Formats: sequence, C-alpha cells, structure tokens
Amino acid sequence: MLFAQKVILVEGIAEQLLMSIFAQYESKSLEDDHISVINVGSVISIIFFIYLIAQNPILYLRKLLA
Repeated sequence: MLFAQKVILVEGIAEQLLMSIFAQYESKSLEDDHISVINVGSVISIIFFIYLIAQNPILYLRKLLA
C-alpha cells in the first residue's frame, strides 16, 4: 500500500483473494497498475476507514504505517 496509486477496499479474505483472479480474467494486473487490495474485515469497517481517510489522510496513513 505504500507505493499504491489506487486502493480497493474489500470486506474479507475471500474478496481479497478473488480480486486478483477477477483482474486476470479481464487481462489486467493489479501490481502493474499499482493497485493495492486492502481487507478491512467487515462492511462497517469500510465505512469507518473511508471516514478516517477523508478527515485527515496524511495522519491516518502515518498511523497505519507506524
């Protein structure tokens, strides 16, 4: 995620694993397009994750990477 240009938030491990398969099906590469797939654990977590990033993206990324 550190060098990703785009991020896809997914609910669970199944969706995280399937995203690369879907990309291969469409003849795309998530790595070549610098897209990171992040598993946030649950649907409600996605809402909070988006809210926190919208409030202060730099501060949140510092906490995430620390």
